[in-house]
Parts: sequence; C-alpha cells; structure tokens
Amino acid sequence: MSGLTLTARCHCSFASFTYTIPHSALPLKASLCHCNSCRYASGQLLATFAVMPSTIPRPDFSRLNSYASSSELTRYSCPKCGAYVGNTEPDEWEFASGMLTSTEGLLDRVQMWIEDTKDGGASIWLQKGHGTNPIRRLRDRQSAEATDSIIEEMRDKSQQEISSSTKPRPSYLTASCHCGAISFSLRPPPTHKYPAFLDACTTCRQTSGFEITSWIHAPQSHLSTTPNPANPSSDSSSPSTSTSASTPHPSNPNLLHYSSSEGVHRYSCKTCTASAFYVNDKRGDSVDIAMGLLRGQGGARAEEWVEWMRGPQYVGDAVDGQAGLVGALGEGMGHLPAEEEDED
Repeated sequence: MSGLTLTARCHCSFASFTYTIPHSALPLKASLCHCNSCRYASGQLLATFAVMPSTIPRPDFSRLNSYASSSELTRYSCPKCGAYVGNTEPDEWEFASGMLTSTEGLLDRVQMWIEDTKDGGASIWLQKGHGTNPIRRLRDRQSAEATDSIIEEMRDKSQQEISSSTKPRPSYLTASCHCGAISFSLRPPPTHKYPAFLDACTTCRQTSGFEITSWIHAPQSHLSTTPNPANPSSDSSSPSTSTSASTPHPSNPNLLHYSSSEGVHRYSCKTCTASAFYVNDKRGDSVDIAMGLLRGQGGARAEEWVEWMRGPQYVGDAVDGQAGLVGALGEGMGHLPAEEEDED
C-alpha cells in the first residue's frame, strides 16, 4: 500500500510505532483539546492529538501504562520516560501528536472544549489572523463556534472577576492531576507573579507527548504537600528532599522519574500520565511546574498568579514547521514580555 510513512516515538523510544497512512486519508483529523480532563491528565494548557484513520489497525499498547479517565476513554503513557502516547475510544484512537516525528501539513486541527477554560485558555493566542487558525468550538466538534468575540468576552470577564473581587487572592494556589495522586499547593510568589511560558523544545515534546508544553517557574521551597497549611512560615523543609505526597524527588512513590539528560529530572504522575515537574540541578531551588495542573480561580491561564512570557520557546524545534501551531502561538503572544530561553 502506497502512502505516507508516519512514525510515533517517545524520548526513550520504548514506545515506538510506524504506520503507512494512505494519501487519501490526509490530512488527519486532529484536535487541540482545552477540556478539564485533558489539561489535568496531561499537565498542559492544551493537549494536541492526531486521530488515526479507521482503516489503520489499533496498536498494541499492552506494554504501556494505562489510565481510564472515563468509561469510554483510556489514556496510555510510556512507563519509562512518562510520555503521553495516545488514547483509545470505542469508535476511534489517536496519538498524542508530539509523538509524531512530523505534523507539518498533515493535520486538520479543531480546537475543542474552550468553554472549560473559563478564561479562553491558550485559544486567546490562536485568534483569526494568527498563522494557522483551527476552527474553535466551545465544546465538542458539533458544538457552537467559539468566535473571537466570545473568547475575548471570556478573557475580559475572567480579568474583571479577578480585579473586582472583594475577596483577596487566595493564600495558596492549589494544583492536582486528574487522578489526584499529585496534589499540592503553591505559596504566593516572592515578587508580583510567577513567570509562565510555553515551550516547543524537542525534549519537552518527546517526554510529554505534546507539540507544545506549558510551565511556570517557582522555588521548590514554595511547594507544600498540604492543601492550605495553617502556618506556612513554619514549613522550612525543602520539597526537593521530601519523599511525601507530591514533591519532585526520585523516591516519591506517586511520581515517575526520568532523567532526560545529565542533571535534568522530569516527573509525571505514575497513574494518570500527567506531566508534573522539571528540575535542573544547575538551577538550585528552582522548579518548573506543569501549567495544566493549576486550579486558578480566574481560569486555565491562572493570570491572578502568573505572568505569561512572550513565546513559545524553541520555535525552531516545532514538528509542524515555524508557520504552524507553534508559530501561530508565537504570533498571538507577540505582545507579551520576553524571557530568555533556559537550558533544556
């Protein structure tokens, strides 16, 4: 059978699949999912998927970790590097598109479940006129379109609620993955807000399974394993050496630890596949926290707690080319403050 050879592979190559896709099946049905379940199960601000044609046999995922997030959807991840590999449902199956070695010109994308974000999530940076513009839906593929005006209204309403609230900003920002095995709180930032950013680097893509990853910088000492400690000043222990609850340490039983290079540690949930933490030994107390775990009062972007940096970082690594999704996000975020790219 003639067609396009498509390879899906994680960072450690334990999960590796190759298929021949008929040219008649291209471009592939694909989604940028903003739903709560995908954000919490991936750790990302949005999850990117590529649906395989019905004529392509389902892969053998039996060696992978599996997590049934609902009665009809099972999520699979690499048990070694933690990459989110894909999903199976009764009527279709899909790869996490960051697993694919190339997506340029191959995906017919639709943004879905923007309604779940409350503030528009990442869709605010993918408005019409910004590079590729996947159609946007408030809920599933058959739901109403999320127009520019609707998304802007969501953003403005969220910002108004934050700025006009009679209640002060909560003392702690809570975070949790889909299954709850990773659950922690984040203390207020030492300055105004924590920096948040998108990253398209190859290693982040291959260890997460997604074309774009999302993080915030914070001190590890600002992580707490209890939801709302009565006396935060008394907690002087370093999460980097604690083995309880959900702190980033190799001996933590809730976390899968993977060293993607010397001195670089990546952590994900052993149960539901969610990316959780990135730790670089050269950065001391600093930790990057997966943005999709945060439960911000104002919505998915948690802008009462974070300030988004211009991005994404490492645009040149994008598997869909610089004019695709990553480039479009960069155009949409062009007005934001810049931040220097960190070491991978």
